[in-house]
Amino acid sequence: MTIDDVMQELQPKLNKVPGIRVFMQNPPAIRIGGQITKSLYQFTLSSPQTDQLYKYAELFEAKMKALPGLTDVTSDLQIHNPQANVVVDRDKAAALGVTPEQVEDALYSAYGQRQISPIYTSNDEYWVVLGVQKRFQSDPNMLSELYIHSSTGQLVPLSAVSKFVTSVGPLTVNHSGQLPSVTMSFNLAPGVALGQAVTEVENLAKSMLPISITTSFQGTAQAFQQSLTGMGILLIMTVVV
Repeated sequence: MTIDDVMQELQPKLNKVPGIRVFMQNPPAIRIGGQITKSLYQFTLSSPQTDQLYKYAELFEAKMKALPGLTDVTSDLQIHNPQANVVVDRDKAAALGVTPEQVEDALYSAYGQRQISPIYTSNDEYWVVLGVQKRFQSDPNMLSELYIHSSTGQLVPLSAVSKFVTSVGPLTVNHSGQLPSVTMSFNLAPGVALGQAVTEVENLAKSMLPISITTSFQGTAQAFQQSLTGMGILLIMTVVV
């Protein structure tokens, strides 16, 4: 029994375990670039327009899951994480002597791990980090308790110059090169060759993604695709010789 046979036998049993989703892979002896993902092969979508990228990434992932040659399709996109946005009213802030830079500075002091002073010992040094207590960090309502030093020297509550909007957004913004990106990962269904899977994914991308989103394979799939680039010329040269 091979490793792939063991994986195929265990996967249906693991899928029945409530509350978890298990991804198994048989990594190659030599990994050729790419990222460490839940599945073995990667396909990356990149675009400067994050809203459009995230919208089509979710649609593309759903379509990939329907392809018969692929299994364990997943992505690194996590856009349903709670976040709080501070929207500054510039007119009110200017009237009270508060600049947007001061608002940013106050938020960084409260939540941004600002280093304010070192503590020296005989063998090492430690930095004192400024921030609000942990019990205030997870409650967006505590933003109204922050105060800002205005240009007149008075303390102005943050809530007087801004409003707080809660929403959901990405946990992190991944990048490929200089552009925001989303990486899909997948395994091959039993009996399916990598070349067939690459063709299916490429055809799907051409049929549904706008031109503003660029795509590329990563790691082993990318190396396989590049190996086929000059195959036609090589065959012609072989026949001629």
